[in-house]
Amino acid sequence: MAVLDEAFGLLKDSKMLEGKASMDPSLLDQSPSAIIEQSADKMFEACYLMKQHLRTLSQGDNNRHILEKNITEYEHKADLLRQRAVELDLMEHGQNQNIFVASSTTPSVTIFEDTHLHSVDGPATMPNASDRTDGNAATSTAEEAKKIFAIAINYDENKNIDQAIDNYVNTAGLYLKAVKILQETDNNNGSIQRGGIETSESSISLESHKVLASWKQRIEEILDRVEELKKLKHNGEDSEHEKQESNLTSYELDVLVRSSQLTSRVFLPWSDKKAKIYDFSPPQKFVDPDGKLELSEKQKADFYKWARPEEVMGMRSSMRSVKMIDKISPYTIKQHCVSDCSFIAGLCISAAYEKRLEGRRLVSSLIYPQDSNGTPIYNPQGVYMVKLWLNGVARQVIVDDYLPVDNEGRLLCSHTDAVEENKSNLEMWVPILEKAYMKMCGGYDFPGSNSGVDLFSLTGWIPEKLFLPEDSNDIKDFETPIERCWERVFGASSSNDCLITMATSKDLTEEQASSVGLHTDHAYAVLKIMKSSNGTRLLQLKNPWARSGWNKTYSAVEVDANSRRKLDCDADAAAECDGGVFWITWTDATIYLRNIHMSWNPELLPFKNISHGLWKAEDGPKDDLFYVSDNPQFTITFSKDAVEKNATVWVLLSRHVTKQEQKGSEAEGYLAADVHRIKNSTQRVYYPDGDSCILTGGYTNNQHNLIRYDANGPEDRLLSIVLRQYNKSIDLGFTLSCYCTEAFRLGRPAKEMALYRTLRGKWELRGNSHRHSLEIGSAGGPPHSGSFGSNPQWKIKVLEENTKMQFKCKAGKNLAINMVLVKTTRKRIHNLHEQLLIDTGYRFGFSVSNVVSLPPGMYSLVASTTEVGGIGSFVLQVLSSSEQIEISEIV
Repeated sequence: MAVLDEAFGLLKDSKMLEGKASMDPSLLDQSPSAIIEQSADKMFEACYLMKQHLRTLSQGDNNRHILEKNITEYEHKADLLRQRAVELDLMEHGQNQNIFVASSTTPSVTIFEDTHLHSVDGPATMPNASDRTDGNAATSTAEEAKKIFAIAINYDENKNIDQAIDNYVNTAGLYLKAVKILQETDNNNGSIQRGGIETSESSISLESHKVLASWKQRIEEILDRVEELKKLKHNGEDSEHEKQESNLTSYELDVLVRSSQLTSRVFLPWSDKKAKIYDFSPPQKFVDPDGKLELSEKQKADFYKWARPEEVMGMRSSMRSVKMIDKISPYTIKQHCVSDCSFIAGLCISAAYEKRLEGRRLVSSLIYPQDSNGTPIYNPQGVYMVKLWLNGVARQVIVDDYLPVDNEGRLLCSHTDAVEENKSNLEMWVPILEKAYMKMCGGYDFPGSNSGVDLFSLTGWIPEKLFLPEDSNDIKDFETPIERCWERVFGASSSNDCLITMATSKDLTEEQASSVGLHTDHAYAVLKIMKSSNGTRLLQLKNPWARSGWNKTYSAVEVDANSRRKLDCDADAAAECDGGVFWITWTDATIYLRNIHMSWNPELLPFKNISHGLWKAEDGPKDDLFYVSDNPQFTITFSKDAVEKNATVWVLLSRHVTKQEQKGSEAEGYLAADVHRIKNSTQRVYYPDGDSCILTGGYTNNQHNLIRYDANGPEDRLLSIVLRQYNKSIDLGFTLSCYCTEAFRLGRPAKEMALYRTLRGKWELRGNSHRHSLEIGSAGGPPHSGSFGSNPQWKIKVLEENTKMQFKCKAGKNLAINMVLVKTTRKRIHNLHEQLLIDTGYRFGFSVSNVVSLPPGMYSLVASTTEVGGIGSFVLQVLSSSEQIEISEIV
């Protein structure tokens, strides 16, 4: 009962503060609004503690109902206190003098709609006269709030609760200031009196109203998060997911914060705790402050209005009730008016998975609010939170329940057949999931995607694309032979751990596709895969349109009676109602549906490590065909068991999408990942090719790139994953997710030593000489040539024991270059008699040495090309663990 005792103490303090606020202001050390705000905070904290105690009570406990009733009443009273605090704050600063100040038990005039506002140190200061000249001051204040908001998110995700709370509160204070500035600006342009009460919202322009609504919603979300953090600080519990996220470095957190801003909206990383304690019952029906989504052209053609579910029922006389879920089934889903066939195909196959495997809620677990059994429920207040994956992590998407309809109340978005004519239920799960995904993608005017991307966003499962060979007699490294493709999809379909979709290609003309009942550049869900008794390989597919299916061999109109029974196919029913579900042979599928997307349950590989990064455009060369030393690199260290059991590791490289790409622009970043064998966990890979490279990835601008590798013994205990980028020109965020059948560690190679000095030079001919002249200048060529001594050389004096040094040389791509280092007192080296401490070998464009540990002494460094007379400029970098060295060019 200690928790309840603490709650009752907070309620007592709240009541005392409320009484204090009614005293003569001259006797108070704080403003009445600040005291009322503190009273509301105390009451909300008490409600939280009562909720904590509520979780310990069984459903049959007699005290449970009483406590639930008290929580509801006190939360409502706390809301009223906060509204009263806002009104008092406005009066204290000379605004809205005619506002009626209500007591906490009297309905008050609503100035801000359920904003739950408070400032950092009492009420926020009002803007001065110069601030009120126009909306620029409000906008700049809001921009400052955004900056602090990013800092708050950083602290929040790093589990630095105190710093997060401080910065969130600072953010809320700045947003509150921006709200007040903008309201006063519009009010000064002409306010309207109604019944003796001046309502600021009545004089606000439509544009300002939208901005205000957005800022108010942000304030409410921020302060809700502050309350959650206070509660988390109180109970100190973390979910497994959040424990994993808490291990992120500050650098990784910065990457995720950067990737949260999409299509002018912010999608914060998912929190199981927030989903469970989020306020899904606001005093007024929820309206998304981000505004309505942009409609597709098909929607615009028939659009009548945005309607809530109860309005749709009013327009459709046959409907009797609204349900979140009537039944989860792939057969009831219908894509409509939005070009998101890949998403709806993914939704169909995910629904088939949940329907087939009861208890594994792949789809229904994504929508909140939920009942005590974890089942999504219809919310009359119109606010839903949806869990979707994007840019490295699961994210929360908040939507309202407004849906586009035509003038007869028909939904202009994807839905189930429960909302078709003469159906009595309005089922919401498909429209809500689609709306959330479309919001994350920028609007219903979605440019299209592929099922690998969309299924990852929907489930977080590991995406893989199979490439069928263009020429079976010339199969490329990245292609999978057709027979192996069949083995993989057939095996995957029976494992219950893989979701499969297929799509026609853009190369297939619409005339070719329509002649067989298909559509070009269109995705289909693979519901079943089987092999008949006579060996025929068959797939059951669904067109997301819920109509128009395959019309050739094994279609419903051609299959014989015996086959109908085996295939569970009712041709007569199919003739009456085309639901878009059909059977097709594997042979035909490989001709017309050559894009195969597989999404794997990550639980198949129980050991996982994830890293997030930002690859800046200035890091490394634009073209990394010659050296990759500056590219992002990761080290996989397998456990002893992993090596002995030939562990399987899957490496998923996910490129973070940008706002421009979400709006339909072509993706600029082409990424690849290679696998190298290395000798120690700190080793950095310098060259993209060579014997160390055991797997080379292809460049792709797809969001996801999967590499699968099976360890082949002790030589694979240490692997390096090296990222490459084609024609690098932009900063690019990414997430590297590694899944393995056995334990392993994911790390980064050691940082390189400090750059001590950069040397610049040229291999050049002397005067008018040519490469066959004795006057070859500094283009002396390789060691076996008589002119080797003419190459650029430097004398290096090492003064400190165990000085570690490394050398890098960069030149034109057409020059094969080499560096050698010897210990010698000779002034200039003309031939190599001494032991070579460094010999990089000749490589085009770039050459790097190993790290060597040198005792004190004199050394000579020579840079040469593979041909006598080979001319060009070079840059030579000297890296050193010590500054106690001297370098001078030998002239």
